Amino acid sequence: MSPARWALWTLAALVALSGVPFRREGALAAVRWSLMAIAAGLFAIWLVTGGLAIWRAVVQSSGRSWPTRVIGVAGGLVPWLLAAGLFAVRRADVRAVPPAVTPEREAAAARIEQRVRHLATDIGERHAVGRGKELERAANWIAAEFEAAGWPVRWETFEVPVGDRTARVANLVAERAGRTRPEEIVLVGAHYDTAPGTPGANDNASGVAALLELAYRWRELDNDRTLRLVAFTNEEPPFFMTDYMGSEVHAAGVIARRERVVLMISLETIGCFRYESGTQMYPSPLFHLMFPDRGHFIALVGGVRSAAMLRSVAAAMRRATDVPVRWASVPLWVSGAAWSDHWPLARRGIPAFMVTDTAPFRYRWYHEPGDLPEHLHYNEMAAVVDGVEAAVRAHVGGTAPSGRCESPR
Repeated sequence: MSPARWALWTLAALVALSGVPFRREGALAAVRWSLMAIAAGLFAIWLVTGGLAIWRAVVQSSGRSWPTRVIGVAGGLVPWLLAAGLFAVRRADVRAVPPAVTPEREAAAARIEQRVRHLATDIGERHAVGRGKELERAANWIAAEFEAAGWPVRWETFEVPVGDRTARVANLVAERAGRTRPEEIVLVGAHYDTAPGTPGANDNASGVAALLELAYRWRELDNDRTLRLVAFTNEEPPFFMTDYMGSEVHAAGVIARRERVVLMISLETIGCFRYESGTQMYPSPLFHLMFPDRGHFIALVGGVRSAAMLRSVAAAMRRATDVPVRWASVPLWVSGAAWSDHWPLARRGIPAFMVTDTAPFRYRWYHEPGDLPEHLHYNEMAAVVDGVEAAVRAHVGGTAPSGRCESPR
C-alpha cells in the first residue's frame, strides 16, 4: 500500500473514533493528544505524497499522456488545498471578541439572568428521581411565564417509573396557530429538568430562559406557520434516550397525530463562552482541524439529514447576531451529536438540531454541583437569542416588532 493510501485509511479509522467522548482531564486526555499527534503526522505524510505526485506529473512526465498528468496534479493538490482551507478557517477565528453590549441587549441579558437564577438558585436541582416537588415547581413557574407572555399552555402529562413507584411529569406546550400554513409546525424547545446532583444553571436553565425570552419577544407575532414552544421534562439520565424522555413522548405524539413539523430547534446549554486559546474541546481530534480552538462561538449540531436546514438557520443567525455561529451536520452516533431533545425527532426523519455551547467540550461544570448562575455569560446568551429569534421568524414567516437589537458590524 502506498504511503498516501495508508495515511488516508488511518485517517478514516480516526474518524471512527469520533464516538469517544474526550475530556480535558484524566487518562483520556493523553489518548486525545496522542491521536491528535498521529492525525497531524498522517496529514503531513499526505501533504508530502501530494507534493511528490505533483512533481512526478510535472517534471517526470516523459511517456505520460496529458490526462494522466492532469489527474496526477489534481490528486496532488487535494491535501494542499485542504490545508489552505483549514488554515483560512482557523485564522478567521484568531480575533475572537465578545459581542457588542447595547441597551436592548443589556435588558434582555438581565431578563435571562433573572430566569436562570430563579430556576437554578430559588428552585435548584429538579428531576423526577428524588426531586419531584422541585420539578413540579419549575413546571408551574414556566407555565405561568408562558401565560404571562400571552401563550396558552397545554400540559402533556405522562407517568414514569421511579423505583417501586410512578411519578407524574409533564411537557409544557405553548402554541400559536399559523395564519396561512397552520399545518406546518416550527418547534422550539428546551428541557427544564436537571441531572441528579446539579442545580443546572447552564444545563439547562440557560435554554429555558432563552425559550421564555423568545416567548416574550413573540407575544405579538403574526406567523404564517404554526409556532410551537415546548419545555421538555426528563431529558437527563436515567430517562435520556428511553421511552420516558419528555421529547420522545412528544415526538411519538407528533407521529401519532400525523403532524408536519418542518423544523425543530433544541436550546441546549447556551451560556458558556471562552475567548482563550485551547478552551474548546471536541469529540474527536479531527474536529480540531476544522473548528476553532477557543469556545467563543455558538454551535448548531444535527444529523446528516438536517444539513440543509442547519445551513439555512445558521445563515439567518449570522445576519442577525455578532456571536460567531458554527454548524455541523454529522452522524448522530458521533459523541455529543444526539445529546439533546432534537434526537427523538431527528431519528424520525424530521429536520431537527440543537443550538449549544457544546456543553462538556467547553463547560467545566457540566453535570456538576458547580453549574451555577455566576458561571454564565448573559450578554452572549442574549446575542444568541437575537440570532435564534431572527432565524425562527424567517422560517415561520412572522411579522411583528422585533425584540432584538441590531448588532453593529
